[in-house]
Amino acid sequence: MAGEVRSEADVWRLRAAAAEDAARELEGLAADLHGVLTRNYFGLDCVEGEILYSRLLSIVDGAASGFLSTTGDLNLLAARCKSAAEAFDAADEPGTHGM
Repeated sequence: MAGEVRSEADVWRLRAAAAEDAARELEGLAADLHGVLTRNYFGLDCVEGEILYSRLLSIVDGAASGFLSTTGDLNLLAARCKSAAEAFDAADEPGTHGM
């Protein structure tokens, strides 16, 4: 990127793309995380095993929910970055006619 000139709108579009990529990645990780504990490997009819499984399942579900919440935030960020790019394009438009 050294020596390269980029418009502000292009920079905001790149930020939007990065946010969208991160959102997709987190969404996939959340789905993968749900598959980690598909059954109780710690002992059926074992009080300690059932408690451990329940607590681990709660942790995994909480992490997956956190990932999905962040996914929503990233999608909102991407939309705002795109709006910023459009605003820069609109601001630059009048100046380009005289060139």
